[in-house]
Amino acid sequence: MRVPILAALLSAAMAANAAAGETIAVDPAARSGLAVTVYGDGFAFVRDTRAVDLPKGPARLTFSAVSREMVAASPWLEAGKGVRVITLDQDFDVLTPDALLRRAVGGPVLVIRSHPQTGEDQAEPATLLAVEQGVVVRYRDRIETVPPGRLAFPTLPDGLSPAPTLSANVESAAAARQPLTLSYLTGGLGWSADYVVTLDEGSRLAHLAGRASVTNTTGSALTGASVGLIAGRVNRVAAPAPSPRAMRAEMMAAPADGAPPEREAVADLHLYRLAGTVNLDDRQTRQFPLLDIADLTVVRSYVSEGGGVWHPLRGVEPAVTHPRVRLAVTVPVGEGAQPFPAGAARIFSRDGKGELRLIGEDRVPATPAGGRIELEPGDAFDITVRRRQTDFLAAREPNAYTEAAWQISVDNAKDETVDVRVIERLAGDWKVLSETAPHMKEAADRIAWTVSVPARGKADLAYRVRLQR
Repeated sequence: MRVPILAALLSAAMAANAAAGETIAVDPAARSGLAVTVYGDGFAFVRDTRAVDLPKGPARLTFSAVSREMVAASPWLEAGKGVRVITLDQDFDVLTPDALLRRAVGGPVLVIRSHPQTGEDQAEPATLLAVEQGVVVRYRDRIETVPPGRLAFPTLPDGLSPAPTLSANVESAAAARQPLTLSYLTGGLGWSADYVVTLDEGSRLAHLAGRASVTNTTGSALTGASVGLIAGRVNRVAAPAPSPRAMRAEMMAAPADGAPPEREAVADLHLYRLAGTVNLDDRQTRQFPLLDIADLTVVRSYVSEGGGVWHPLRGVEPAVTHPRVRLAVTVPVGEGAQPFPAGAARIFSRDGKGELRLIGEDRVPATPAGGRIELEPGDAFDITVRRRQTDFLAAREPNAYTEAAWQISVDNAKDETVDVRVIERLAGDWKVLSETAPHMKEAADRIAWTVSVPARGKADLAYRVRLQR
């Protein structure tokens, strides 16, 4: 029975080789179109169209210059009329020292050492036995672990290539030049919006410039690509995890240049189509202009938030804080109004000599056209808030409750009157028993007062609240 089984195996292998047919490299130089849609959470959709001369019958095609972060099972190949796609194979074990060692196990190697006196290289043939926890080789008369020197390999093991490769087995009804479009999802490509907000001297107007930063860590360069950026969140079944290579990526920033992108709505998302074609090397970040809006109205306010902690009086010193500076930017409405993709904002102001100075950073949330952007660049140095608990009362069952009285003092060292919004957090079923100014209920657990503080002056707020638990 052994002979028929062996013959059957050989026959099957020969049939498989015949079915595979001629192997053809689909050169990236034959690319007639590369369209990339980049999403904000580190993945992209790639459509790569190349032309190839197919023979009649079966052939095996190899596509180089594809992403090593390609999502498994996502690629598909569209071929011309009369071409049938049989299989797609992803071969992403690229040539590295580790991969070379793993693939060479069981095969011959040369162990090269330098002679200690002459410095001349001497090579001794051996067989590579293992590489998992150190290199093990067998010489003609012995076995050694972690041999000194270096290893040389007579040939390149099968299955290794300098770059990620995707292969396809196809069958063509006739010999002809055919367009092939390879589509796939990939990690390692992402974009983010970054904003520069420049305030005028009085901080009442702002100039806002938005830029799109596109990063490529796929292991393959984008050359002559048509690039679209999607703003908005899309649901993913399983997002690709970042590879160690991606996390070690050395970002090369390029200056923003060119025309702003065209924007259009796609379903419930926004698409920004970059002008012209884009070249983006592997391990590179480039910036592109996104939007540019001048003379935005800015309203400055100050917010001090506290509360949430009650305790019996034990001579606790007043808590001293500085309120946050809040800049409310009104987004234009009407024709030409722009939405704002989520991103980081760096806020600048000019000093007395006209030099730009960074005054803080914050994040811009995804904001539709006509919305409102609130940025908090930092704290107000010249405004001081002191919170002091002046009374505490706790009642036991059957109607357990606690009461606390607070005094909040606000000092203003600025040369102008300021309004400070004082926010207190309260948990449970609460009731304000007394207060020196009317409050506003912002949420179930938040109340707020607006305290007007004169220039180089001081203002006080006092309130008493009961909490039913």
